[in-house]
Amino acid sequence: NYQKENFVLNIVLGEYDNPKLQQQGLYTLDLTHKGNTVIYSMNEKNTIMNTIIYSLITTYHTNELSLYVMDFDSQTLKIYEDAPQVGDVIFINETEKIVNFFKYIKEEIEKRKKLFRDYNGDYEFYCKNSGHTLPNIVLILYGYENFKETFEDLDTEFIKISRDCSKYGIYIILTAVSDRSIRLSARSNFPQVIPLKLREDVEYSMLLGKKTPLISDIDGRGIVLVDEEPYEFQTAIMCDEEKINSYS
Repeated sequence: NYQKENFVLNIVLGEYDNPKLQQQGLYTLDLTHKGNTVIYSMNEKNTIMNTIIYSLITTYHTNELSLYVMDFDSQTLKIYEDAPQVGDVIFINETEKIVNFFKYIKEEIEKRKKLFRDYNGDYEFYCKNSGHTLPNIVLILYGYENFKETFEDLDTEFIKISRDCSKYGIYIILTAVSDRSIRLSARSNFPQVIPLKLREDVEYSMLLGKKTPLISDIDGRGIVLVDEEPYEFQTAIMCDEEKINSYS
């Protein structure tokens, strides 16, 4: 069973399969200790986005989490906008909201830099030792290619933000079709990489830097690293797709 630790963001994503030991294990996405995450897939990202958001809003309270969703892909994530942890769900045509959000994030980073100065410049250390707390901030950017194409100037700002944000309790989860979408210089800002369905099997090994197992042709399957070893992974499904609105 997964045990929650205060102000540490660990998202329950699904199960990985360890065929050598003939066992399955729970896979969690540790944002606090491992940082920003990119999910690569051609067309199977909706399930994992729902799983991520549902896990976050059912695990963390408003004093622990502020969640912002930029849905530049399916435009189905609006169903979460009334969750108390969700600051906003923003679509690609809402230019003013997008500009204001980036302004807010930059100001928040500067504010946290000053607050954390006497606490190793670190969010977790500040929350544990200062007598004060701040919520983690998570930005989900769903459909990075559409963002980059539409907001070229903001993409530069986005890359700068992604470089520094994790140490201040601000994390980014983005989806992209392939690593070619993201500048080479920016890929190191996203240390956690989860490839789901890709065009070619060789892409998995290229993304993870290791020889990877073949994955089954089932929705929600991908490859994850557990203790630096690659395993086949199955995304947890929070409910049947036709029932999803009743779960939000």
